[in-house]
Amino acid sequence: PIDEKQIDIQKIQLKSLPDLNKYEAIIFGAWVRGWSLSPAMAAYMNLMPSLQGKKIACFITKGLPFAWTGGNQALHQMRKLCESKSGKVIDTGMVIKLGPRKKQIAHLIEQFGRLF
Repeated sequence: PIDEKQIDIQKIQLKSLPDLNKYEAIIFGAWVRGWSLSPAMAAYMNLMPSLQGKKIACFITKGLPFAWTGGNQALHQMRKLCESKSGKVIDTGMVIKLGPRKKQIAHLIEQFGRLF
């Protein structure tokens, strides 16, 4: 467990990290907080090992209705963090709470399902 109110990624302490070495493909999902990638996910992605040779997809969830209200920024951050670990992001997606959420999720599952 982490302190959900903590925004300083240097102070977020994660108890354990999953072993990503055993996977060929990884899908990262996170939420937008304050027009940016959630601090918990940013902290995790800063600590994760090399992603070299992995196929990666990223998605975010958000409340505000437009992609430019934090969604694009959070996806950009996730992409940069993956690239900093030698990963290659092959697709991204977004689920907006104030929209047809079930339809968005179904589309994202189909979209990502074709990648791997």
